Amino acid sequence: MTRTPRETPHKKPELLAPAGTLDGLKTAILYGADAVYMGLPGFSMRARAKMNLEEAIEGVKFAHAHGKKVYLAFNIFAHDREYKNFDQVSDIIDRLQPDAIIMADPGILMWLRSNHPNLPVHMSTQANICSSEAVRFWHNAGASLCVLARELSHEEFKAIRKDCPDIGLEIFIHGAMCMSYSGRCLISNYLANRDANQGNCAQPCRWEWNRHELEVRSEKLEAISSENHEFPETNSTSHSSLLTSNSCALTNNETTIEVHETNNGAFFLNSRDMCLIQHIPALAQIGITSLKIEGRNKSEYYVAATTKAYRQALDDYNYNKPFNKELLNELEKVSHRPYIYNFGELTQVYGFSSYIRTMEVVAITTAHKLKEKKFALANFHNNSSFNYLIPCRQRGKFYSNDPLEILTLHGPNIKIPHAQILDTSLKPLASTPHPEMPFYLKSPIPIPPDSFIRK
Repeated sequence: MTRTPRETPHKKPELLAPAGTLDGLKTAILYGADAVYMGLPGFSMRARAKMNLEEAIEGVKFAHAHGKKVYLAFNIFAHDREYKNFDQVSDIIDRLQPDAIIMADPGILMWLRSNHPNLPVHMSTQANICSSEAVRFWHNAGASLCVLARELSHEEFKAIRKDCPDIGLEIFIHGAMCMSYSGRCLISNYLANRDANQGNCAQPCRWEWNRHELEVRSEKLEAISSENHEFPETNSTSHSSLLTSNSCALTNNETTIEVHETNNGAFFLNSRDMCLIQHIPALAQIGITSLKIEGRNKSEYYVAATTKAYRQALDDYNYNKPFNKELLNELEKVSHRPYIYNFGELTQVYGFSSYIRTMEVVAITTAHKLKEKKFALANFHNNSSFNYLIPCRQRGKFYSNDPLEILTLHGPNIKIPHAQILDTSLKPLASTPHPEMPFYLKSPIPIPPDSFIRK
C-alpha cells in the first residue's frame, strides 16, 4: 500500500542532531539528521569539544554537500576580556560559513548584528525562554529561532506557537537533562572550579554522596533561621531534621527536601534522561520548527542510533503511519539514564548515577575492499546463506559464535545469531582481541559502510 505525505498547515519539523566530532557530524548526516549543531574549544558551551577548525571546515562542507545545515554554537556568556578575541571569532565564522549561530548573551547578539548582520541567530536554551513575551523580545532583537526551555509543558509550547507564529521554535526532544534551570548552574563552579556555562561542568549533581547523620537541636535551627533567614517565621517545633535508616529530610512545614540513600550512596539533583519520541505527532501538529537531540559529548554510536530512531518516527508521521513502539526498544540500546517520557518532567534518579548499557558496540563496518584474490567462496563459506564478507574494524572484543545485531543507515537491524569472523588473510578467528584490528564478518546480505555492530 502506497502512502501519500500527510497534509499539514505547518512545515514538517527539522531533526537536529549533535556533532561533537567530525565522525559524529558525518554519522548524524548519514543517519538522517536535517541539520547538526557543533562548537569549537572556547567558542561554545562545550569547552571539551573534540573538533579543531580544519575538521569543522571539512564537516560543514560534508553537510552542505548532502544538502544539510550546520549551526555553530556560540552560547557562552562573555566577559569583557573575551571580547578582545572576537576578531578571531569573526574570522572563524567567515571560514566556516555556518547556516546559523546559536547564542544566549545579549552582548554577543549585538556584536553579531554589527559584524555578521546576515547570519541567522538561534537563541540557546541558556537564554531561559519560557514565555511568548520572551520569544517576542528575542525576535524583535533579531533572532530567527528560539530554543524553548526544557521545563515547559506541551500546553505551554502550544500557547507560545499560537502567540508567536512568525519565528522558529525549537525544543529538546531527547537526551540528558539538567536539574538546574535550563542548565544555568553554579554548583560545578563552586565545588570544582569548572564552569558549566563554558561546557566544562563536573556534574557534581551526579556524584556519589554519603549521608552523615548529625544531631542538630531545634534551638540551634531556630538560631540559624533567625540569623540567616533561611526559613519562614514559624514556631520552633517546625524546624526539624528527619532521619530514617535510608533517607533524611529537612522540612519547614511548607517544603520537604528528601535525600535518599542506598548501599551505593546518595544521589540528589540527579535527573533522568528525556525521551519524547512518542510525542512527535503532537509536536509536529502544533508547528514546532526543530527537534533537537542532546549529546555533543556522546559517541558516534549514540548519535547514529538516536538520529535513526527519530528520523524513522518523523518519516512515519509524515507518511501517516502509526507510531512504531519498537523505536522505544531501539533507544534502550544506547547508553542512557532512566528515561522520562513526558514534557516538563525533571524527575530524580535515586540510588545510582551511572548509565544503563544493554548493548555495546564491538565493530564498525568500513569501506575497505577485498584485494583481488583468486579463491572459491566454497573454500571458506561453511554456510551457503552467508555469501558476503563484510570488512570491519574492531571497537570491542567479541568471540566467534557470539550473537550480533547490526545497526545500518537504513532499514531494520540485521541479526546474526552466530558470528563467523575471518582475519585479513581469510583465516577463521576465535575472537577480536586487538583495538582497531581489521577483520571480516560473514553476512547473509550486503551491509553498507558506517554500520554499527553490537552485542
